[in-house]
Amino acid sequence: MRIQRAKTYFWLAFACVVNALPGFGTDKAAPAKPTIDISVSGSISKSKVQIQEPVPFWITVKNSGTSGAKSLLLVQYPESEYLLCVKNAAGGSCDAVSIGSELLPELFPNQSYTIWGEFKPKSQHGSEKLVLILGWNTSTGSKSFAAVPLGENKVQSKLDYWWDVWLGNLVKTLAVPAALSLLAFILDWLTKQREKRQTEKEQRDTKAEAEKAKQAEDQKAALKEQEAKAEAARLRGQVVATETWKQMLPVSHRYAARFYLPLSSAAEDAVEAFKEANAEAAFFYTLLLLNRVDRARNSIGGLYFKSYAGEELAQLCWRNFRNDFLGKDTDLFAVKMQSISQLINTKMKFGEFQATLLQNPNTPEAADTLKLFKLRMASNATATCLDYLKGFYAILDFESNRPYEYWYERKANLRASKEILEMLKNLAEAAKIEGAQEYFQ
Repeated sequence: MRIQRAKTYFWLAFACVVNALPGFGTDKAAPAKPTIDISVSGSISKSKVQIQEPVPFWITVKNSGTSGAKSLLLVQYPESEYLLCVKNAAGGSCDAVSIGSELLPELFPNQSYTIWGEFKPKSQHGSEKLVLILGWNTSTGSKSFAAVPLGENKVQSKLDYWWDVWLGNLVKTLAVPAALSLLAFILDWLTKQREKRQTEKEQRDTKAEAEKAKQAEDQKAALKEQEAKAEAARLRGQVVATETWKQMLPVSHRYAARFYLPLSSAAEDAVEAFKEANAEAAFFYTLLLLNRVDRARNSIGGLYFKSYAGEELAQLCWRNFRNDFLGKDTDLFAVKMQSISQLINTKMKFGEFQATLLQNPNTPEAADTLKLFKLRMASNATATCLDYLKGFYAILDFESNRPYEYWYERKANLRASKEILEMLKNLAEAAKIEGAQEYFQ
């Protein structure tokens, strides 16, 4: 145990001696990397000069880094407006410089250097900022640049310059007394004007109260007279509306029962037959629809609704269906359909139509026209034609019920799918039908 403890003490003592020797137990610090830290500042001595007057300036360049900068150059300055010269510290002359001129060969670490000289204006101009751009080379060979804002300068003509100087001095000399005199005059004038306005206001208030009282009496009398006239007009309107209603309701009822509702029924039955692909039924109801349209036109001259927009829309729907599906009036198919429609009557049923025309050898024209009808049914345009028929009978149903709004005390509605309503709106917009917007509302 004693031998082991002695060995431990020996090695601890040896470690302490080794660490105390020079070069052991310490880290060598890495050498610092050279840096360049250059700052620039400058200014001009005058903000306004005459055209022939130079503008003195100075620029201070300071290197706060640990490495020097070489070849301090003038990179840019407003050469279009000024000539530039730099003072020679030794001789005192102002040597002209231009873009690319060297201003200082080298700027050492912790050194500052001041450059001063003059801008010589070339022409007159308004205030503009004077900025110089300097550049230098670093020890690594790279280039750096810095902008030196010197301030604003304005170059004036001799006349403008002296006018500015004299006017400024004159204003400084006379401004305070003139301002005090003007202020006293204005305050006195404002006081008199306020008193005058107060007197006039009192007079106007007195007069206005009297006029207001008179106007109130006149308004009461006028209001009573207007109420009496309005009541009389309302009574007359009720009488006129009642008489018109008494005369128009039977006519509207007769037209709806004899023409509009049968037309709507035939159009709706035709659409259903088209959907079911029942060619013979679709052929029959289309002929029946043609027959009833001719009957209405020959009997009452056309369609007459409560709304002009409704009349125009119904005629557009029928005309588009007729032109797209049947063709022009001079087309062979349209002529045959119109001719056969005259062979049926408005009360004919589908079975009677089949027996009388389709299956009758004495009327081969009906069977031949049915073949053409089937070809038209297979056309891709049939779906659009059916939309026109849907819009047609929707308007007929709507307008047939509108005269009874007063009777049922309930507003009639235009019942159609969203797609059909959109189609009707597009038709009305394209045809620029008057009152169409209110019609759909």
